[in-house]
Amino acid sequence: EKVLQLEIEGCRFIVSDGGLFGKYQKIVAATVDLPVFLTPLMQLKWIKIGLKSNENILVLSDLAANKATEVFQACGVPEEICDNAVYLRVDRSKMDAESIYAYLEQNNILAENNIKAVLLDTQVFAGTGCVKDRLGVNVWDMFKLMGYVKKAVCQTPREGFL
Repeated sequence: EKVLQLEIEGCRFIVSDGGLFGKYQKIVAATVDLPVFLTPLMQLKWIKIGLKSNENILVLSDLAANKATEVFQACGVPEEICDNAVYLRVDRSKMDAESIYAYLEQNNILAENNIKAVLLDTQVFAGTGCVKDRLGVNVWDMFKLMGYVKKAVCQTPREGFL
C-alpha cells in the first residue's frame, strides 16, 4: 500500500539503501509501474562488467554473508559474480570508517585480492569521495545508484555538443 501511495503522489522511481530490502526487489517492482532498486548491492553486476576478468570488487555491507547471498539471488546477481567478490561484513555498532580503513590496510586486502572497486552497502562512510581518495579505487554506493536512476528517469534537455 505505501509503495503504491508513492506512485500516486508522483514518485518517479524508488531507490533504497538497505541491503535486506533487496529481498523484496521482485515483489515491489511487480507492484508499481516505476523503476525499483532496493539495494546498492544490485550494482555488483554492473561494476563487474566494467572490470577486467582478474579484477575484483570489495563489498562492504552490514549483512551477514549468508543474508547477502540471499539478496544477490533475489536481485538477479549471477552466482559467479558473487563468488568473485570479496565480502566484508561491517558492524556499525563496533566499527567506524577509520577502523575499516585500518583493517583493510593492515591486512593488505585490496592488493592481495586485486580489488579495483568498492561497493558500499553501508552508510558508515561520510561519502564515496573520501573512500576513493583513501583506498585509490572507484567506489559505488546508494547515492551513485540514485544518481544513475534519476538521470535515466528525469532527463533534462541538452544543448550544444556532448
